[in-house]
Amino acid sequence: MEVFRGPLGVYPIARDGRPAFRPRRGYRLTIFRDSGSPCFFEILLPVLEIFDVFRSLSDLLPEMVYPILERPPEPEEDLPPWPHGRFASLGSYMPRRLVLPRFLEHAFQIQNDGMLGAGMAGRTDEDAFREVFLDEHKTLRFITESPDEVHRLLDEHGVPYDEDLVLVSERPHAHKSLVALDELRDLFAEPELAYDSIFNRIARELGLPRRYP
Repeated sequence: MEVFRGPLGVYPIARDGRPAFRPRRGYRLTIFRDSGSPCFFEILLPVLEIFDVFRSLSDLLPEMVYPILERPPEPEEDLPPWPHGRFASLGSYMPRRLVLPRFLEHAFQIQNDGMLGAGMAGRTDEDAFREVFLDEHKTLRFITESPDEVHRLLDEHGVPYDEDLVLVSERPHAHKSLVALDELRDLFAEPELAYDSIFNRIARELGLPRRYP
């Protein structure tokens, strides 16, 4: 059986005497008929494939997008406790070609840190909404009004359609920031959390609104 190599910071766990869930690569599609962009793709990939597909999906976005970063809330932000409340920082519209390199530069942290999410969104000339987003569970999400081109792209990457796909978020699992992993502790300055460090850095580079230390 092929081993699914997941991210370092989010992973299935055993619970109630049951073994840990074994993820498998694939994607599923949900259609929301009452939406202008009704097609919601959820894609589960081994960690080393995530940004190849992220990069390809980003080519389906408009040339002008706004970047999105998510992280757990800080105490003063008056949000529900994580994971129910998450802080989202949304940037102004800017060229996609300026946003993607910032994410690729920090790809290791974004695709492995179990507290961090990142993506881009925008509207086409026909005013259809499109978004690519890698959430904290490392599920790759894509919203579009045009599913055929996404099906083709995923087929080119060898990602199978699986209507019975189960996501890591739907089974018992754990989250960690990279700084909590002993083998990576020396990569980050203590006591700064890895996700906060990367969040701040990308936000600063892209001019996203937030308070900097």
